[in-house]
Amino acid sequence: MGKILYWNRGAENILGYTAEEIIDYQKTDILYPDEKSRATAREAIAFILKNKKGLNGEIQEITKDGKTIWVKLTLSPKLDESGEVIGILGIGENISQRKVAETA
Repeated sequence: MGKILYWNRGAENILGYTAEEIIDYQKTDILYPDEKSRATAREAIAFILKNKKGLNGEIQEITKDGKTIWVKLTLSPKLDESGEVIGILGIGENISQRKVAETA
């Protein structure tokens, strides 16, 4: 779990990768800048798999050009007919400007 299967224009605009460049990669291998972010992502995946519920959170991700940004993620499980998780749908919003303002 964690392999990118779909990538839309919004994700492309935020992170700079085209669908062709990122589909089939493990999200934790390419988008997270450090072990703390990767661990947070793994914990979110484990929560969704166990509870079959979505969650919201903020995490740092790396853009194609190497810039670290803050992203608000909304993650939801994709369930099959028997209620088992077969994927996770994620929607991200770049909140870097807000985080800078909060720090100032």
